[in-house]
Amino acid sequence: MPKARDSREIQCGSVAETSTRLVTRPGVLLPYILILLILVPQLIHAAGEDAGAKRYFQDFLADCGTNEIRCLWFHDDWATVGHVTLLNLLTYHVSDYRDVFEHAEIGGEDRKMRHPQVLSLQKIVGAMPKSDKTVEFRWSVFVAMRRNGKVEIFQYDRRRAPPVIQRIYDLGGGYFWDGKEG
Repeated sequence: MPKARDSREIQCGSVAETSTRLVTRPGVLLPYILILLILVPQLIHAAGEDAGAKRYFQDFLADCGTNEIRCLWFHDDWATVGHVTLLNLLTYHVSDYRDVFEHAEIGGEDRKMRHPQVLSLQKIVGAMPKSDKTVEFRWSVFVAMRRNGKVEIFQYDRRRAPPVIQRIYDLGGGYFWDGKEG
């Protein structure tokens, strides 16, 4: 049986051998270096794209016109594909589509609301619940409207959105998914 001193020397020797092998054999590290070189730029680009998309959609909401309601939530929890519903309370016009940041506006349909729908929406505009600004942007549902000459943007967690949000989508005929299965 080797002495304790000998076994410590063997352990230290094997650690030194391993670190020497890693340093002297760059082929061992090459796959890891390649993975980092591939992934890091993509992660940086994705973060930049998310920041650009966030700015884009914030500007979209802030540009809400008089007698207009703008609703927005994100597809598959990416802040780059926005489900947009525009409700014009003056012309009774509704439009909804997917806005893919820096690529396209996809699908959608235009339709007209009836007078009772617009009256209900006007009541809702005056009684929106308090926003939850702590929600992560990609998990949010936004409702923008102009009240007293100023744009107000309401933000809620779409997984726990107040019932009035579904009511706005119901009145406008738009699609809202709270992110819950079933």
